[in-house]
Amino acid sequence: MLIVQGEDATIEVVAKVGSVLYDLTGVKAFFTVKKNWKDRTALIAKMTTNAGGSDSQILVLPQIGLTKGKLQIYVAAADTAVLTDDEIDSSRDYVYDIWLITVAGNHKVVRRMCGFQIAPRVTILP
Repeated sequence: MLIVQGEDATIEVVAKVGSVLYDLTGVKAFFTVKKNWKDRTALIAKMTTNAGGSDSQILVLPQIGLTKGKLQIYVAAADTAVLTDDEIDSSRDYVYDIWLITVAGNHKVVRRMCGFQIAPRVTILP
């Protein structure tokens, strides 16, 4: 996954169990980006409202029809704008994953650890 430093990005995620769309009603969702998987501190962390975040972080879409199994993660410009030049390197891969806690309390991984890149920006907007 690639975003540009300082951009607002929406990441749409589809959760499936096998080939069946997973009903996300009532789940708590977590999205975390780190420099490496061993780090205790996240560069970016987003959660659903019921997990202590807000709908402006992760929004579970209505679980009917074409939006069943879908959630949207919002990475705000401010999340990456504050990173230093040393932290932003187009050749650096960060890592991210996405987890759910179901209404029954089960932990489910939606995306296992994957690469996440933050490309440097040229233009600095006010």
